[in-house]
Amino acid sequence: MSQSDAITDNDLDFFLTVISMFCEYNHTMHYSDRVFADITDNPGRTKRIILKLAEEGYIKAVPRTNLPYRFTIDMTPKGTEFQKEGGYACKKRKDRNKDIRTSIKRFIRDLTAALLGALANHLFGLIE
Repeated sequence: MSQSDAITDNDLDFFLTVISMFCEYNHTMHYSDRVFADITDNPGRTKRIILKLAEEGYIKAVPRTNLPYRFTIDMTPKGTEFQKEGGYACKKRKDRNKDIRTSIKRFIRDLTAALLGALANHLFGLIE
């Protein structure tokens, strides 16, 4: 897979936003090849992105048997909520902030244990 074929969080956010907007304003059947016809020139990559979004439950994508790159697509409630909350970029930021908080808590716990250990050594040293 070449670097240009790699799927990024920005790609997923972009496709999810386009699908969300299309489904919100267009109440007819939503076909992926029509939605993304003027946006992308790589139907294989588009197919992989759509399948990933469907696998994660953000959209419903039903492949068409007669056209290999056509899906009937629609947003799920989970996808609508996820997209409104900021999508993959927001999720990445929340995960990073959670990791930072976990690291800080671990550092404070270790520092507290070290200080209490040093204090206990000092107090027991005075008793002897």
